[in-house]
Amino acid sequence: MKKDIKSIIAFLLATLLFSACSSVKTPPSEQTLLAEETKQIIDNPISLDDQFLELSKSIPGFAGIYHDENGELKVLSATNGFTTQSTEDVSAKLSAMFGEQILYEQVDADVLEKALETQSLDSITVKDALISYEMVNYSFAELVAWRQQLNGIWEMADVNQVDIDEKNNRLSISVAAQKSVEQVSNYIRTQGIPDNAFMVDVQEGGEAGLSLRNNYPSNVGGLQLEFNTSSVCTLGFNARLGSTNGFVTNAHCGAQQGVVTPTIYRQGGNQIGREMREATMWTCGANRCRWADVAFARYDTGEAFELGGIAYTYHNSNARTEAAASASDLEVRDFERHGLPYRYKIIAGVNPVVGERVYKTGRTTGRTRGNVTATCVDIRQNGTNIVNRCQTRASYFARGGDSGSPVYKFSYYSNTGWRVELKGINWSQGGANIFSPISNVNAALGTTLLVTRPATSRTVYDGSGGGSPDFRQLTVAHTDNQVTIDIRFNRASDLANAGHNVYLYGTYRDTINFSRSNFSLRRDNDSNGHFETNLTSGSVTQLNSTTLRIQFRSSYLPDIHTKRVWAYSQTSRDRIPNSGHLQMQ
Repeated sequence: MKKDIKSIIAFLLATLLFSACSSVKTPPSEQTLLAEETKQIIDNPISLDDQFLELSKSIPGFAGIYHDENGELKVLSATNGFTTQSTEDVSAKLSAMFGEQILYEQVDADVLEKALETQSLDSITVKDALISYEMVNYSFAELVAWRQQLNGIWEMADVNQVDIDEKNNRLSISVAAQKSVEQVSNYIRTQGIPDNAFMVDVQEGGEAGLSLRNNYPSNVGGLQLEFNTSSVCTLGFNARLGSTNGFVTNAHCGAQQGVVTPTIYRQGGNQIGREMREATMWTCGANRCRWADVAFARYDTGEAFELGGIAYTYHNSNARTEAAASASDLEVRDFERHGLPYRYKIIAGVNPVVGERVYKTGRTTGRTRGNVTATCVDIRQNGTNIVNRCQTRASYFARGGDSGSPVYKFSYYSNTGWRVELKGINWSQGGANIFSPISNVNAALGTTLLVTRPATSRTVYDGSGGGSPDFRQLTVAHTDNQVTIDIRFNRASDLANAGHNVYLYGTYRDTINFSRSNFSLRRDNDSNGHFETNLTSGSVTQLNSTTLRIQFRSSYLPDIHTKRVWAYSQTSRDRIPNSGHLQMQ
């Protein structure tokens, strides 16, 4: 599959967008609407393998990348290509393909966990990753070609997994029983594939797991879903499919895989929505194939939800040894309090890479962590003839009921700080778990889902005529990355007068003290009016003769989406709004 880098980058950026419905002159019938909503679509995802192939065009002999156990980023090549181009050039190509965060060192898991518990992610110092370049036997393009020669291997009943193992520079094939190892190995040799270019081992397929749990006023990822009277799974993440609000979970968390029944879902005993679309399956030999174990459910009218929200719990370090999670492991911490980065998860169009540390949050075991161990693996769902194509294996722990859990990664970005990348959706249970990457989820549902909260902007006006300085207009806009506040005065001369504040009251009481040239954002932790904690400061931008702009990271105001906001002049006592406040929600 050949794709140019522009089309790949365009696809990745498109994860932040959604398509609007086209208007029609005659409203469609109910039957037409139902057929349109539930139709199943097949599309091809841009996988990590596709991205590696694209890099092969510009990096001689490129054979893949992965993070090792020490956090180093390993870059592999089958030729001495690194002598013909600088390592800086290779780094630039990796950054352009995967984002700058690929070049940062992974933070120690315990250090990151402590920062999450104490709400101090910004205190972590992020370093550039140590990058090492290594020679291997085969290029990624060679491994891809050999894998394509093995399409007929799925006709062998015991085959459970086919993967390109970039870390070990070989094909990895798993079978259900030891007796099949030699038979499958001989078949691979007949395809002209060298013995050191493949490995056959015994490993089960993916076990779909059916088995956090209270009712919440606003639905977010990680909460319990109930269906079919007594079955439970996990709400993966909220999304918009076109203009329809809903959520994503597993297809096997429903009445019948491959068919829109539609299953009715409940959360905490209350009905919240019903299945609207499922991943399409297609015939592949004696099996049925699909890109993701995924279904989209439409929220019932009036059901509350938040795009990007994933319930925040502490890390469950005992998940592997406990028969059942303790109440404290499943407790949603400060559910209404935290915004960024604890509650809102930002999708980034970046496929998981071997060695990355990822987390999952599920109703049975809560939040567990592990590393990505294999990417773009074709895996059979145990007990079925369903093969999930191009899946990701990771070492986090899950039990029955964790099916549908969101899988995500904490990443640092130089311009916005710490963010959470949604990597995909878990569909298995056990110690070596499997998830469908987000690119596959989009492809399986035939659209690009909107999964993060869209930009919000609120404006309030005030008449002129007050004493100088006199406010005319206040606009507060925010995305999950940035807060922008514009203050317009009635006269250009007003800008010279110092001593103004923007008050922002929500879960936290904050104020911005600003002049024509600079600002400081401060917090009143004790609600005593002292605003003793300095969060950040910076320069004020003058947009025109009467308007000033203040900008800073959204992470400083995690509750910005619910703030009550107004501006106040300490000099003239002018206030906008002159009564009440600007409500952001």
